[in-house]
Amino acid sequence: MSLRESVLFLLQNDLSHRTVHLLAKKQLSFTELQKNLQSSLRKVIHKETLSRNLHELTRLGLIYHKFERTSQSYYSYYEQAPIGKQVLDIIAKIEHVMPPAESHELEVQTT
Repeated sequence: MSLRESVLFLLQNDLSHRTVHLLAKKQLSFTELQKNLQSSLRKVIHKETLSRNLHELTRLGLIYHKFERTSQSYYSYYEQAPIGKQVLDIIAKIEHVMPPAESHELEVQTT
């Protein structure tokens, strides 16, 4: 997928956009991501939904899925890929010039 398509994908998908944004700060486990996204979006994020979202973002190359082994266990983390940062930077520039649609919506009056 091209850089342009990745930008459009994140602009159209709030869950994916917020996921990549959260991973800009630090690597997170699946559970940490789920909790942060639920808090941010103020709604329940089902494991299946998040799993599909993470798979798609990994496929697009916007995030990495890392596995680490300690002496006793395996740990799985997600982190932002360099192209993910590049896409977020482009989106930030777009939103600076043209704020999200919600701020431009006209109030509809009923009579």
